[in-house]
Amino acid sequence: MRDPEKILGKAAETLDFGQPVAVQLLGILHFLAADEEAARIVRMLTEAVPAGSYLAICHLTADIYPEMSELAHRVNERQPNAPLVLRDHAQVTSLFDGLELVPPGVVQASKWRPDSELEAAAPAALWAGVARKS
Repeated sequence: MRDPEKILGKAAETLDFGQPVAVQLLGILHFLAADEEAARIVRMLTEAVPAGSYLAICHLTADIYPEMSELAHRVNERQPNAPLVLRDHAQVTSLFDGLELVPPGVVQASKWRPDSELEAAAPAALWAGVARKS
């Protein structure tokens, strides 16, 4: 994840970057400790894809369930080389800077276009969003 050039090089072996593609960063960005590093990687990946491409992000947070902070602390004690970084709604939303957010925007993962009320009510300590590059 920390080497977007390598990711793009490998992806170019399979994908046609002349056509829109989807960049899916699902459950990975919370392993990048520095906000600047996460933003830089997202920016590099989205700059490399053509207009019409989409970016999808799903990111752990403590905004929705504050007890996630304690869980992250415990995990980080056990795996200090890959700490969990919980970002709030504003921080996750900022990762989409320069892109057009797709409705409903950055919301709790279970509320991103759920198929049912039951699905929408599911607990999820994740912010999720999709945006389009124009």
